Amino acid sequence: MGGMSVPSQPSPTPDSTPPTRHSFLASFALVLTTLPLASWGLCVSGTLDPDSRAAGSIWIGACVFSLLGALLGLINAIRLRPRNGERIEGRGMSWWALALGLLSPVVSFFLGIATVNFHMAHGRALRRGGRAQLPPPGSDMGWVEDLRTRLDVPPGVAAAWRAQAGMEAASVAAFAHLSNELLALGAPAHLIEKAHWDALDEIRHARLCYGLATAMDGQAQGPAPFPAAVLTRDRRLDVASLAAECMVESCLLEAASARVAGVLSSRSEGPAEIRAVLDIIAVDEARHAAHGWEIISWCREVAGTAIDAELRRALSRVDVASAQAAVEHDELAAWGIAGPTLWRQCIAETLADALARLGEAPEHSLAA
Repeated sequence: MGGMSVPSQPSPTPDSTPPTRHSFLASFALVLTTLPLASWGLCVSGTLDPDSRAAGSIWIGACVFSLLGALLGLINAIRLRPRNGERIEGRGMSWWALALGLLSPVVSFFLGIATVNFHMAHGRALRRGGRAQLPPPGSDMGWVEDLRTRLDVPPGVAAAWRAQAGMEAASVAAFAHLSNELLALGAPAHLIEKAHWDALDEIRHARLCYGLATAMDGQAQGPAPFPAAVLTRDRRLDVASLAAECMVESCLLEAASARVAGVLSSRSEGPAEIRAVLDIIAVDEARHAAHGWEIISWCREVAGTAIDAELRRALSRVDVASAQAAVEHDELAAWGIAGPTLWRQCIAETLADALARLGEAPEHSLAA
């Protein structure tokens, strides 16, 4: 026994894989840096009204968290410096968090300017999240007024008139929502009746515009199914909000549309059919704008002149320079299509008129 040796245990083989350090903080920091872009996405999708105070507060808060994520990324990148040949997971992510945390607020700001700005559609628009909703082209289904003629026009004119027709068709739904809101708020019957008459005008406008486009290119198209027509309201329902909406949609945009149509009719060198449609639109849109002032007058009777401040704020948010026309150039004015120069000019003039009218003494009727 004494001469027997106990076999020694084999020494463990050193692990050739260096230890790994993980950092979950880097992932958390990266998530924080995406919040400004997420808030922009909520506005684009219509989940969040970009014109609301809540949207501004959420975006500012998201930017603060994004900068916090950038700071955490920097701290984490420094803390995770490799030691003793160990492997690090998350250091590269930390540097990404630093970069994205600084860039995300800036990128989301410019994306918001480019994609969430108030879209100036001709006439009363159907909006979700501040953006005009338009139906895509579809089959005729009775939407095309048969003008019994063929119009020879330059390229692009038919498409522009068809786009105008889509705006008119969307206005039908906008007036339906207006009449429902007036009823919900207890408005007088004559205001609700006029909203319905205005919707019927928009159906006629859409048919005429689709008819012009069809006479130009031979394609009998009306609006495709338009689910946005039943969209849920994305703003609060009260008298002040209704008045602010009417101030922009009716008193400004519909009045500007009437002015644009009148100018185009007098300048048009195209077929008489185009001038005839423009004259109809000019008269009807001016009447719709007058109805908007009547609604505002009723709102002031209910809520008092205190809502005038809300009306001025609504007008102050209008950016004339970013107002979008049906086309991005002025070359189709002779064919009844307003370019950005005329459209912005008419909005600016109508905006000045509206502000002057709001400056009238309280005893003056805004519906006059």
